[in-house]
Amino acid sequence: MNLLQKERKRGSSMPYMFRLPFAQGGVFSANMLDRLLYQAHVKDYVVDFIRLLLGIDHSRGSGYLASFKITTDDLWIRTYGRLYQKLCGSVADIPIGIYRTMQMDESLHQVT
Repeated sequence: MNLLQKERKRGSSMPYMFRLPFAQGGVFSANMLDRLLYQAHVKDYVVDFIRLLLGIDHSRGSGYLASFKITTDDLWIRTYGRLYQKLCGSVADIPIGIYRTMQMDESLHQVT
């Protein structure tokens, strides 16, 4: 009996972890992205660590990974859609996740 069958027999909700595409790194779950976003916020070195794991700095044209902090100067953006447009337009980056660290003041969101 292989590991996938054992996990299914135990009633585990994670038998996908033993499938070849997931084990080879061809599949990336949203749950992992949530955890990485939080860790990148708490620990500054996580982005550099992920870049090393992916080999981004060693292969020409392989991609780019960075972390941006949104400041009070960026509050005019208001929506995630506009933030996405700003990042794509200003630095030619495609954001893969946004981690909100504090609750916004409702008075900033009112349209006059």
